[in-house]
Amino acid sequence: MISLDDTLLRECGLTDLDPTATAEVLTILRSELEVRVGAVLVSGLSTAQLDEFSRIEDAHEPTVRHWVAAHAADHERDPLFHRIRHGHPSASSVAVLAEYAATKWLEQHRPDYRDRVADVFGALRKELAADPVDTIRRLVRAHR
Repeated sequence: MISLDDTLLRECGLTDLDPTATAEVLTILRSELEVRVGAVLVSGLSTAQLDEFSRIEDAHEPTVRHWVAAHAADHERDPLFHRIRHGHPSASSVAVLAEYAATKWLEQHRPDYRDRVADVFGALRKELAADPVDTIRRLVRAHR
């Protein structure tokens, strides 16, 4: 299970961060994880697939609704849809549907995505544990 939280930071030796610094470091780690995972997942996908996924991720309503109608018309019965909806009670219906569509899209086009995310997270975690201060400094510079 991927957990980007203060427990991860403590496990990697970052125990003296104040709440503001903790939040900033976690934001940078999330961003870095997204970049790295994205780089792995795009491998082997066509430009059309990348464009479609990008529009789904951006919650482009016509694209999201069209994709769901074509590939997951019974989404209302899918437990994943209900978990997403209940996990984001204040999100718009389009945002919930877009997150659902993105997850289902990945399952269809990159069925190994969960394993790849776990691999990338493991590598980032190992890097952070080996030298937390240098890793954070490097990531801060990279994300400016």
